[in-house]
This record gives sequence, C-alpha cells and structure tokens, in this order.
Amino acid sequence: MDTVLERNNIKNAVYVGDTIKDFEASQGAEMEFVQAKYGFGQDLKTEHSVNEISELPNILNDMN
Repeated sequence: MDTVLERNNIKNAVYVGDTIKDFEASQGAEMEFVQAKYGFGQDLKTEHSVNEISELPNILNDMN
C-alpha cells in the first residue's frame, strides 16, 4: 500500500501531536513523535515535546 510519504517522496518526517491517539498513530507509521504539550492531551512523557510552537525548530534540529 502506498503511503502519503511514499507518494510525495518524503524521506524525513516527524509527527507532531497532542494526544495518545496521535502518539499511537506515529508509532503505527514508524515516525518520530513530538508532543505538543499546549494541546488537549495529557503529558505523555515522550522523548520529544514542546510547550509552544516556537520551540519546534530547536527540537527538530536536535533530532538531526
């Protein structure tokens, strides 16, 4: 089955989400996950998280 990443020739992506369902979806897609702690979900104690969107570029740089 063709995935969105394959269809668009994306080689490197992360999943940013705020709920356990987002985390589970990232695991199913075998993608790194960044939790947006300012969202609706509870703290998932993930490896990567941001408290506000302006922190995302630094997290992404650290992941590379």
